[in-house]
Amino acid sequence: AFIDALGGLTGTGVPGQGFEALVTALSGANPFREDANRYVFVFTDQGIAATKEQAKKYLDLLKENNIKVSVATDPSVYETGDPEAPGWNAITKGTGGVLYDITTDAADYPALLSRIGIDTGIDVNKVIATVDETLDIVSSVKKMLNAIVNIVAREVNRLQLSGKNLRGEDGGVFFEPIEPSLPMEMGNIRVALAMKDLNNIAASATDANGDNRIALTIANLRNENLMESYTQVLSIDDYYQYIILRVGNMGRDAEQIAANQQTLVYAADNDRQSIMGVSLDEEMSNMIKFKYAYNAATKTISVINEMLDTLINRTGLTGR
Repeated sequence: AFIDALGGLTGTGVPGQGFEALVTALSGANPFREDANRYVFVFTDQGIAATKEQAKKYLDLLKENNIKVSVATDPSVYETGDPEAPGWNAITKGTGGVLYDITTDAADYPALLSRIGIDTGIDVNKVIATVDETLDIVSSVKKMLNAIVNIVAREVNRLQLSGKNLRGEDGGVFFEPIEPSLPMEMGNIRVALAMKDLNNIAASATDANGDNRIALTIANLRNENLMESYTQVLSIDDYYQYIILRVGNMGRDAEQIAANQQTLVYAADNDRQSIMGVSLDEEMSNMIKFKYAYNAATKTISVINEMLDTLINRTGLTGR
């Protein structure tokens, strides 16, 4: 159906302006979240028809709107287009897209489109599953859980669409977003309304009797390596355990940081007390010590006074 739709498309009627018009339209396309990743696929047998300056302008607009452009075209215009014009690789490489060979036989188009779909799915999973290291644990865990929700939901939908329901009809999506303009994630996902009729569930891969092949494949998704980031590839189960491990490690680190900070607070408070504080026990001890010293000094003065009195008043009285 997709190939038939492509065959029914017509040109813009403005030679050399097709891609420029596309870029302009895409830069104002809505609704999209600010951080949404957008994918555009260009099917053409012609060059980009733009100067290097124009191509740079297109590239800046595409990157500004977070759009990845993949192009299926003739290999002759991969590197260069019209004379003194850049090739499509300038756009695909600059936006993170892929170049595909469109010169294959018509019979190979389904395989080409299938490869494009698989490559796109892998890239989407990679973008979703990659979460930057951050101390904001709530935000990072939410992103990782949303990655599981989105990837599993899309994979289940893909399997459902490939199977047959109990009526022998093609299956439909099992999950759908509540708000279609936003991705499926926590708070924006539900079981498709059509699934209220259980006969619409596609459990069979080939017939209407329900051989459960689709159901068994869905049950085994937890062990499939669907969570591919820029550094590793994990199964759904391993990725979920990684989330638990990350939460545990960050919780332990938070407790250790809190304990270290409390120790520093106690140490600083003790230093402050030693410099500015008054110890009642120490002051009482000093008062007693000074009292005894005063009494001792008083007795010493009394003794000296008596000695002087003896020397002055009583010396020489014996000879009288």
